[in-house]
Amino acid sequence: MALLNSKVAIVTGAGQGVGQGIAIKFAKEGAKVVVAERTAKTGEQVVEKIKALTGDALFVQCDVGNKQDVKRMVARTAEIYGTVDILVNNAQSWGSGETSPYPIETPMEKLDDATFETTFRTGMMGTLWCSQAVFPYMKAKGWGRIINFSSGAALEGEQKGMVDYCCTKAAIREFTWVAAREWGPHGITVNAICPRVVTETLAAFFQDHPGLREQMEPTLVMGRFAEAEKDVGGLCVMLASDYADMVSGMTLLIGESHTL
Repeated sequence: MALLNSKVAIVTGAGQGVGQGIAIKFAKEGAKVVVAERTAKTGEQVVEKIKALTGDALFVQCDVGNKQDVKRMVARTAEIYGTVDILVNNAQSWGSGETSPYPIETPMEKLDDATFETTFRTGMMGTLWCSQAVFPYMKAKGWGRIINFSSGAALEGEQKGMVDYCCTKAAIREFTWVAAREWGPHGITVNAICPRVVTETLAAFFQDHPGLREQMEPTLVMGRFAEAEKDVGGLCVMLASDYADMVSGMTLLIGESHTL
């Protein structure tokens, strides 16, 4: 039996990369998947991929850095599917969200307020707003799964030039602990994942930094980077299933080169 049969799952930032991998993996496990994505073209493409697998999916355009967008996205999900069982807070932007495919390393003394605010709003605040919006549905049924995305950058303490990103991802990890404690009595688990996975973002970074991937890969715990659908999606399926009823407040590393 599919592990997520008939569950309703929202995956933010599901138009590409890790989010797309999770959305497809969830659909293969029987979930009805809402692809919450800022870019219509990529979001609709992922929905078509899921439907080609005979899965059930819905695209809802949403910028998680906009609270009203988040409210509308969750309301639309409930309108179509009746509830929300699973939320994956994967979306994250940085800077203007348009100027670079990855975070630009900027000395702390030169970091402008707008860059920090955009990174924090689309990461930490988007995670908070999405979680608040789905909470009533999960509380009503006494069951829910929230999976957040932190980063190894929040754990290393040595990621120079990325204070906005590191602070955002560290805040998400702290939020995960508190939410797990507050919402556990309602049957809601809240966990965070720190993935080391090659996405379009990291691939672009490697292209601009020749030799870095070859330098990093041998240091990873499994000797390779994680894959979005197979590895990160597989972990999310486990956390979203009934097998993880007692797993909450955890930060799980996948493909990382260090331990907590």
